[in-house]
Amino acid sequence: MRDDARAAGAAAVTVVLWASAFVAIRSAGGHFAPGSLALGRLLVASLALGVMWRLSGGGWPARAAWPGILCSGLLWFGLYMVTLNWGERDVDAGTAAMLVNIGPILLALLAGWLLHEGFPCRLAAGMAVSFGGVLVVGISESGGGRTSVSGVVLCVVAAIGYAAGVVGQKLALRHASAVQVTTFGCFTGTAACLPFAGQFASQLGSAPVSATLQVVYLGLFPTTLGFTTWAYALARTTSGRMGATIYAVPTLVIIMSWLILGQVPRWLAVAGGALCLAGVAVSRSRSRAEDPEHAESTEAALGAGWHRLHPLSPLIRAGGLVSSLLGILVLSVVTADSYKDYLYQVVVAAGLVVTGFVRWLVTRWKLDGTTLRIETGLLRRDSRQLPMTRIQAVDVVRPLLARMLGLAALRIRLAGAGHGGSRLAYLTVGEAARLRATLLAGQHGLDPATPEAAERPVITVPTGRVVGATVLRAAPRFLALAMIAGVAATALLPVGYMNEAQHLVGLVLGHDMPGLTKPPKRARVKAPLSYHFLAAGHNQVIAVTVTGRVCKKTAYMRLGKTAERPDDPRAGAAHAVARLGPRRCRRPVGARCLLRSPGGAGQGLLATLADLSRKARSAEGSS
Repeated sequence: MRDDARAAGAAAVTVVLWASAFVAIRSAGGHFAPGSLALGRLLVASLALGVMWRLSGGGWPARAAWPGILCSGLLWFGLYMVTLNWGERDVDAGTAAMLVNIGPILLALLAGWLLHEGFPCRLAAGMAVSFGGVLVVGISESGGGRTSVSGVVLCVVAAIGYAAGVVGQKLALRHASAVQVTTFGCFTGTAACLPFAGQFASQLGSAPVSATLQVVYLGLFPTTLGFTTWAYALARTTSGRMGATIYAVPTLVIIMSWLILGQVPRWLAVAGGALCLAGVAVSRSRSRAEDPEHAESTEAALGAGWHRLHPLSPLIRAGGLVSSLLGILVLSVVTADSYKDYLYQVVVAAGLVVTGFVRWLVTRWKLDGTTLRIETGLLRRDSRQLPMTRIQAVDVVRPLLARMLGLAALRIRLAGAGHGGSRLAYLTVGEAARLRATLLAGQHGLDPATPEAAERPVITVPTGRVVGATVLRAAPRFLALAMIAGVAATALLPVGYMNEAQHLVGLVLGHDMPGLTKPPKRARVKAPLSYHFLAAGHNQVIAVTVTGRVCKKTAYMRLGKTAERPDDPRAGAAHAVARLGPRRCRRPVGARCLLRSPGGAGQGLLATLADLSRKARSAEGSS
């Protein structure tokens, strides 16, 4: 508890110092170019941090910390400071605020994906509220000033550099102290900005004393002290929460500009600043679900009452559409004379957000005994009941954006329901895993509280093999590769050798593979072109066919899932039609040709397969 209070205090110091940096940059920016201004503050900070590091006796950072230190030094201390100073000269203050403040959102996404910090609901809600406040502040400060494409690109690059630099700093803090990471990160950024040394020396001689003092202030307080307190707080909390704290900076900038520079804020800016502070308060709060003391009670309550999907589900569903709208909005910001010219696009985006929120609000699910119930729809209500005993498969699906946010979707397929099934999109990874274990336990008639069996790796597919098979997909016969596909076209083995495929099929079907038989010569009447490539076979449980002239395919099928019918008895051929639910999946067990049978005719094969199928179905039904 004391560490949390200290981290919060350090974060508050950082926010105040960084807010004052924006005011100082506005004052000194008229006398120093973007690169020379960044170099000047970094030189002062390097001297101060070097003294602090020597007095603390921290020594050199561990070898494992250097990749993160170099990343934060180059991207945050170097790239971020130069591009931000440069971009703010080509765009107005409001546009710069809106573009740069996507950095905390990118930081939360990267931290949830790369650092496995997740994306808690309160953090997401708080960042959404804060970013809404930033948009309001940006609109209030957009006075029709000039906006160039280069300025927009520089501000976006600054946001990306900030997010990536903080992730690198978080990794470095696992192996080094806050002073070490900040000091050597600042050294790295200073070295990266040395090409601006000549420009800084010439401008330093002509700049007034007040501007020079502003550069010294930027180096001592916002950089030396601010970055050190930031690193101290970052080491004791998540990157997402620290990024959300930065949304308090625009509010403090408005207040300081009013008190120091005499710039009276507009009422719209005041309202946006209030939203920013409210969002920070929400994102920094801790819900009961995140409290370790209530973790067990939350897990035990999985089957009690109705549950909702994760609030970020609409964002993942409309990820591509949202990206397109953001791109259109950025282009509009570049070409518009004032915010009124692209206000309608903001209204359209807000409408999509509201629609997604309503869809999330009217969707809920619950476990009712041995039945999973899913209800959705506002005008047309859709209520589904999925008995656990009819569940055939429960798949966990995690698209790229869902993985970055720490979420997953459950795809549930029932016997007799075709290929559609039902989806719960999206849940947290832990919640999805617990619900999947519960459903699979109910499917096998076990206690729902039975934990899921541990996974056992069977085959590992090297990345090079996957890439090679994708490139040479047109000639799989020459590579002797095989693919095993299930009924729902889900690959069990994306690519592998034939012996690996047969081994995996044996594990899935639980029986030895039957031998293959070539068709007799008179089968050429039915298949004159593909005769030489056909083969088939069966045992007491499984039927196998081999087809394909260019792309060789081997199909395996349980006889307990088939129903038979004759096909062209005069040619002595037989087919088997598999009935899997309401859909009919046709697999030619006779390989469209006559197999050798005791009677020498296809009818004998058909009778044999029919008898084996009936026995297999009876055995599966009794078990």
